[in-house]
Amino acid sequence: MLRGVWYYGDKARGVRAYRLLHRDDLTTKKSKVQLSKAKTVIQCFEATAMKNGYISDKSRLLTMEFNDSIDIFHRSFEALVGSDMAVESRSSGTKRPLDLSFCSVYDKYVEKKAKK
Repeated sequence: MLRGVWYYGDKARGVRAYRLLHRDDLTTKKSKVQLSKAKTVIQCFEATAMKNGYISDKSRLLTMEFNDSIDIFHRSFEALVGSDMAVESRSSGTKRPLDLSFCSVYDKYVEKKAKK
């Protein structure tokens, strides 16, 4: 869900693109932290997409058709996390990497790299 509303918003629900939000638009400390984490994770996806040659420039994502940008997101997500993000799920035993939240990616990849 983040990938779509980040770039495009949700016009049917009156939600503007999250990438246009500023921390001053938010009222709670928790939501400001979440926005900061989301921006960092999206930057990782964009960098991964460029590194792997899926796009030549991140601004290209804004001019793509929605479904094409979703494909880039999925390919970048899989390249970033690979298969080592499988986690236990209550019902099915494991989750695929694409089922994980952006917070999981932030905690496992972004924050860990910053501490090194």
